[in-house]
Amino acid sequence: MEITDKHRKLLADLEPAKIPWRRLTIAVDGGDGAGKSTLARFLSWQLGMPAIETDLFLRAHAHEPSYDLKALAKVVEARHGLNRPVIIEGMCVLETLRRIGIEPEYRVYVEMPGHPGSDRWQARFRQYRREYRPKDQAMLFRRRPSICHAEQGAAPDRGHAGVRPRSTASRRGRGR
Repeated sequence: MEITDKHRKLLADLEPAKIPWRRLTIAVDGGDGAGKSTLARFLSWQLGMPAIETDLFLRAHAHEPSYDLKALAKVVEARHGLNRPVIIEGMCVLETLRRIGIEPEYRVYVEMPGHPGSDRWQARFRQYRREYRPKDQAMLFRRRPSICHAEQGAAPDRGHAGVRPRSTASRRGRGR
């Protein structure tokens, strides 16, 4: 993965939020094959916090995303119980987190233009995008193989990286 100025900006946006260590959830969302795991691992490495890949909690032989929510919640709460941050990535991650009672403070969306994802998950992911509108809740990180850079002023086939925190009013009293 090539580290660009947009990756550096994303890290700069997230760095102040993690210090001092506290309960913090960064959600990395997007379609299958878009680069969510790669970005989550990069953030994990750079920010020094673990990344949880929800694919590890997929139920076998599922025709659409179906997770072992009890096991996922146990892993996330183990980290949050220590008042520590965590990165959680996966398809339909906002819905998954809502189902285990977690509201992420930061949301990142990953997309690979021209890559619709696998046929197996397309219908479910279209429904999820309509209901949760993950792009509208996060800054975008668009990716094409080996090309990443700012969307504003960029050629149409290039991308953008960034992050936007939830509004402080919706944080339920948790400080930054």
